[in-house]
Amino acid sequence: MSERAARLRAAAGLGLLAVLFLSAVMSANLSLDGWRLDLTEQRLYTVSDGTRKVLAKLRQPINLYFFFSDRQSGGHALLRNYATRVRELLEEYVHYADGRLLLHVIDPEPYSAAEDRADEFRLQPVPLGDGRLYFGLAGTNAVDGVETIAFFQPEREPFLEYDLSRLIYSLANPARPVAGVLSGLPLFGGYDAARQAPAPEWAVLQQLRQLFEVRRIGDDATAIDPDVRVLLLAHPRELPPALAYAVDQFVLRGGRLLLFADPYPDQDPRSRQAGGASSAGGVPASAAGGLLAAWGLEMDPERLAADRTLAMSVQPPGAPRPMRHVSFLAADARTISRDSLITAQLARVTFGLPGALRAGAGFDGDFVPLISTSADSRLIGKRRYRHLPDPRALLRDFAPGGEPLTLAARVRARPRTQFPDGPPAGAEAPPGGHLDRAAEPVDMVAVADSDLLADRLWTRTQNFFGRRVLQPWAGNGDFVVNAVEALAGSSDLISLRGRAGFSRPFHEVEALRRRAEEQFRRQEEALQARLQEADRNIRRLQQLKPAGEEELLTERQRAEIEAFRAERLRVRRDLRLVRHELGRDIEALGFRLRLLNIWLMPFAVTLAALGLWAAQRRRRARREEPA
Repeated sequence: MSERAARLRAAAGLGLLAVLFLSAVMSANLSLDGWRLDLTEQRLYTVSDGTRKVLAKLRQPINLYFFFSDRQSGGHALLRNYATRVRELLEEYVHYADGRLLLHVIDPEPYSAAEDRADEFRLQPVPLGDGRLYFGLAGTNAVDGVETIAFFQPEREPFLEYDLSRLIYSLANPARPVAGVLSGLPLFGGYDAARQAPAPEWAVLQQLRQLFEVRRIGDDATAIDPDVRVLLLAHPRELPPALAYAVDQFVLRGGRLLLFADPYPDQDPRSRQAGGASSAGGVPASAAGGLLAAWGLEMDPERLAADRTLAMSVQPPGAPRPMRHVSFLAADARTISRDSLITAQLARVTFGLPGALRAGAGFDGDFVPLISTSADSRLIGKRRYRHLPDPRALLRDFAPGGEPLTLAARVRARPRTQFPDGPPAGAEAPPGGHLDRAAEPVDMVAVADSDLLADRLWTRTQNFFGRRVLQPWAGNGDFVVNAVEALAGSSDLISLRGRAGFSRPFHEVEALRRRAEEQFRRQEEALQARLQEADRNIRRLQQLKPAGEEELLTERQRAEIEAFRAERLRVRRDLRLVRHELGRDIEALGFRLRLLNIWLMPFAVTLAALGLWAAQRRRRARREEPA
């Protein structure tokens, strides 16, 4: 074969390969459009079993109207890409709904009937130049119920599947279970004396309202409405006898209870009025001792849980930098139970000055810890605390007890009444008469903290054109909604909330940081001790200065000051070395991870390819050997 013919044959072969490649790509785009390979640990980009259960339970058709302004979004690539993802996920929902979910994709052109429809659904447009950009979803059911997502914010992309499934679930279940809320905290808002302005209701109620009818129970109530499915009792104060009796009988008749008891309720306005900023002794604990005792549980109202491993960084007033506080805790996958549906998918739950729960000597039932401390923990008397005290004082001489402490637990038991003598004066007689003990085992979720409900411990709230939008950074809200939903008997959305909040903490980096901070803290305290000693010496010299020796003593003072300054410079240099060692250890760990991810895996793949190529060459050579 001539050289020209060989070149033509090679060019023809390359052209054929190009045609085959383009054909394969086009065929894949047409036939594999819905195919995905999800390699994430929690399969975050795969429609979950919870979503499929929600869709499988649809009994009436639901219409979804997806509004996206295609023309107005021309210069916003991120929004367009996100809109594509939303539409594709909605199409997946339609696929699994088996005809009971109808999707309408609408481009609301300016001054069109479609734009008027979007306004009727009260979707939130974003002003852009001469027009408005719509990017929202509206759903309707057979009884004219309407649910909307006013605007798909890219920051909430990790929560996309939960938001969509929650909307469909709400339309499919228009009669929402009733959750009664009885609290000594300003959960429903009020007046903020510090800002001298009205305070909004807490974000955890905003999440609860998405799935439940939240009904406030006042201190003057004498009965719990019979349609209340779950009672959320958050930091109960001393209840009037009639209301305490109503709660008691509600539980004994099979009512489900979510209890937040707290030895140090930092969010209770009475805590600061009673001296929370100056003394912990006057801080009122939750009046839940009798209720816990009725279940056979105990929580010491005078002691708080402290944990060095789970300690969060806080910014004490006047401190130059954040410091770790052993009683502001961030529980993670190491201390959150994976055996309960309530907590199985949660990545992080934060606590502020919590107590600890335990089963008493006479407990008869099931006590299942949901969230615990690590073994590097202990109980500390709350009288040692101040409002955001200097964390160094709490870390000093910290000696762990070696046993985890229970922060939250699910309890199943037959509680006894707190009113063995019958209804108190003024109480309403319950239907069926007074009960001394529950006839059947009752479910309760008990938590040894109420501050975890406060916005500042788990979420940031943004104002988006007059709407409050939550950006959670911990799973406190998910934990509360999961607990209420599990107690109410529904669990389809629980796995979705956990997936939305998934994160992977860097435990090894945090351990390195804690060790370095501990060394830094010890040296810093030593420096402060030297500073105080030098000040005392200088004051002593000034007080003992005799007449006629001014110059001599002044020189002694100067020498003392110079010696102290030299010592301070040396210790500061040591502190810089500690910080440098911290950075060097973390950088070395990061280098090893980069080496593993960037070089080792490609190198292994290359070796495997070379080995395969060499094996093929050997097989080809053996076939070509003459017999």
